[in-house]
Amino acid sequence: MSLKHDLYKNHIAIEVETSHIVHTYKDYLKFIASYNIGKIDLGIIITWTKQHITKHNLDPSKPTLEKIRKDLENVLKTIIPVPILIIGIED
Repeated sequence: MSLKHDLYKNHIAIEVETSHIVHTYKDYLKFIASYNIGKIDLGIIITWTKQHITKHNLDPSKPTLEKIRKDLENVLKTIIPVPILIIGIED
């Protein structure tokens, strides 16, 4: 697995994820691996908000701030050691 992130600076990795929710799991794995080797202290995911998806009638399989937050707060909270900030884009 490549640990190349979309953006990386000062121990912060940023992933921009707007295509499909399944791609966020790849991002989580990259964050975990990078954190475990001391490359990052924080992961950031930039994605859509539910409001943006609804407003533009986009495919519901797109990632949203709300879906990612639910994953991280419920299912994945005990297995992801790195803090992850989620930024939602809307217009």
